[in-house]
Formats: sequence, C-alpha cells, structure tokens
Amino acid sequence: MKINISACQFQVEKVSTFLEFQNQVEDLISQVPEDSDYIIFPELVTIGLAATFEGTNDTSLIKIAEYTNQYKNLFRTISKKRKQVIIAGSHLERRENELFNIAYIFDKDGTCAEHKKTHLFPAKSKLANF
Repeated sequence: MKINISACQFQVEKVSTFLEFQNQVEDLISQVPEDSDYIIFPELVTIGLAATFEGTNDTSLIKIAEYTNQYKNLFRTISKKRKQVIIAGSHLERRENELFNIAYIFDKDGTCAEHKKTHLFPAKSKLANF
C-alpha cells in the first residue's frame, strides 16, 4: 500500500488576528497535493498568534491558548473538506492552571486525537507561575 505524506514548512509570521493566521494556513494547504494521505505541520504552529496580544513577551506567548477552539475548528474543517488526515503541529493549551504543548491529529471525518508532548518547550520553566 502506498501512502503519501506532505510535510509543510510553515513560516512563522506575526499576525494581528486569528483570521490572518487562518489565511496563512489555508494558503499553505492549497499547495498540498490532493492525493496526500497525511499532512504534517510543525511544532508550535500557532506561535505567531502571540503577536495578536499587546507586547510580545512570555505573557503574550501563553495567551495563544485563548485560540484553542478556533485552532481546533480550523483544522477540523480543513481535514473534513479535504478528506485528509492532518497532524496540525502543536499548540499551547491551558488546562486548569497548567500549560501544555499539545499536538492534535485530525482525521478525515473531522474527529481529533491529542498527544500532550512529553518534552517541555524552552519557555515552559519561565511560565510555570502564570
């Protein structure tokens, strides 16, 4: 059985809205072959969203967790529309009082699975008491 995998090189750019980020993702996805079975995005793909908050510091970094639902809806919609499995990079997500770097996998039907990364990103130690 032949499986086609497309690994996306995503240029992190500061964006001022989630819509700008969405447009970046959709533009990149439009360049992925339709016969790809799996599409892979890089770790911390949403890091450019930190620029949507005043200043760019550790606090704005953790605030990107506020985009979790939009991030998940975006990739869920794309995976269903294209009928492709998308490994949507990872995203910082707040759960209770903890911050996690979570990688999501969106199936062709839009369902998703998650994996909490076992290694910490470098800024994690600075953000422990947010």
